[in-house]
Amino acid sequence: MKVSLLSTGSYFVTTVHLLCGLSFVHFRYRLSPDHKYPAQTLDCLAATVHFLKTAENYGVDPDRIIICGDSAGGTFTASVCQELANRRDIPKIRAQVLIYPLLQALNFNLPSHQKNGFIAFLSQERAVYFVLKYLNKDCSMKEAILAGSHVPESINLKYRKWINPDLIPEVFRLDYKPPLPTSFLPQVHEETKELFETRFSPLLAEDAVVCCLPDTYLPKVRAQVLLYPGLQGLDFHLPSYQQNASVPMLFRRLVIYFCFRYLNKEPSVLEDVLQNCHVPESMKRKYKKWISADIIPDEFKIRGYVPQKSTSYKPEVHEVVKELLAITFSPLLAEDSIICQLPESYIVTCEFDVLRDDGLLYKKRLEDNGVQVTWYHCESGFHGILAFFGYGIFSFLSGKKIMDSTVKYINSL
Repeated sequence: MKVSLLSTGSYFVTTVHLLCGLSFVHFRYRLSPDHKYPAQTLDCLAATVHFLKTAENYGVDPDRIIICGDSAGGTFTASVCQELANRRDIPKIRAQVLIYPLLQALNFNLPSHQKNGFIAFLSQERAVYFVLKYLNKDCSMKEAILAGSHVPESINLKYRKWINPDLIPEVFRLDYKPPLPTSFLPQVHEETKELFETRFSPLLAEDAVVCCLPDTYLPKVRAQVLLYPGLQGLDFHLPSYQQNASVPMLFRRLVIYFCFRYLNKEPSVLEDVLQNCHVPESMKRKYKKWISADIIPDEFKIRGYVPQKSTSYKPEVHEVVKELLAITFSPLLAEDSIICQLPESYIVTCEFDVLRDDGLLYKKRLEDNGVQVTWYHCESGFHGILAFFGYGIFSFLSGKKIMDSTVKYINSL
């Protein structure tokens, strides 16, 4: 018999059974605020127990059942598996699949909360807002919970061994700033004490429960596809920047102008950045091993490259655009300890593109760190060529070749 999938999640999860050829059961649970917590978890639990007991009636092997959920569905999945961990009267769950799950409401200042605090779909504040709405609580407590004022010091100490930024791998803690201490507010704790129940925060379960859980799958990125990417804001005089400075659709000056607009800065020091005056000498020396015209293969330097003359560092310019040198803006500056953990990569570069050398340098860094790279270089391509793909007479043959190569790569995974 095939594996069977029980879903507590979204449409994405429901499509998994189609791709994998699985038997499939999707749970519909009562919704908040009409039905108060923990009605949702209890519905999922009751449905799971019933299906485990009656699976054979549906031609399903009860020993090959997986529970899967995404987001809040991941919470319900983790909670149900914990509730059933020590049950001996029903078959054991074969595995749990948790897709970006919410697993604790004790600390909303972990590195991911800070780093992705303003990301679309689920910002830091919106996560807390949804938690309070789910519990049918007053949303005016949002700021206090964001600050951690709902957690007594005794609970912080008890769970520090499991929920602590120090436990997050260093690769995910870059630029993390520990929050300032806050005062405990007993009234907020009393109003939100459900947050500390394991049905809501499965991460707080005791080891006696966790050790009995089924196999767990947390998805990892299979591959990254980078189409003529911009990967650094340190050197705007690499060979491709010089050779293609006036090539449509992305001029060199336009790159820097877009950088300013992206950072919500006035382009008052654009000329200084164009001359690399924003980079301290110490940073140039530090990153020369990764970002340097010397690393670019010779065949890409024959089309009129002239090494830049040295320019003076201007601290006031650096202060205005220092975000250009953060790895969130310049992934090429990431340490080897991060690069070596990246997934298999596919990189497209175009000959007539100011960003060509960013792709070439990243290709080398990935390969030097043992990451498998598939590279496609379009000899007659320019930046943005895919924007014309599919527009009849305006479409370029080179764009079709890039698209065909990219599709072939993705289908090969």
